[in-house]
Amino acid sequence: MKKVVLTFLISFFAFNIANAYSIGPKNFYKAINKRNLVIVKFWASWCIPCSILNPEFKKAKREMGKKVTFLEYNVDLGGEPLRKYNISVVPTMIIFKNGKEVDRKSEILDSSAIIEWLKEYQ
Repeated sequence: MKKVVLTFLISFFAFNIANAYSIGPKNFYKAINKRNLVIVKFWASWCIPCSILNPEFKKAKREMGKKVTFLEYNVDLGGEPLRKYNISVVPTMIIFKNGKEVDRKSEILDSSAIIEWLKEYQ
C-alpha cells in the first residue's frame, strides 16, 4: 500500500511540475520574450474562478505541445508586471507575441476555447 501511495505522489508532483511554468516579477520579462508565442495566466490560490480555469489551461498546454509557451503568474507575488499590464481581475490570461501583448481575456475558458484563441495568433 505504501508503494502505491508513494508512486501516486511522485507521479502527481512530477505531472504538476512538468505542466506548470511558474514565473514571478524577477523573470517575467525574460520569460515572455523567450518564445514567439506565450500565454500568461495571472491567478491566485484564493480565487475560485482560477481553480476552475486551471485544469483547462493545463489541458490546453498538453494539447498545444511546444507550439506555445504556457506560463503562470501568482498575483500574490506582486511586482511591476501587475502594474504595467493593469492586472486587477483574476483570472486574466494575456497572449504575448514576440514579447508584446496582443490580446487578453478575463474569463473562464475551456481548453478548446483557449486553443482556438491561441491559433488566431500563430
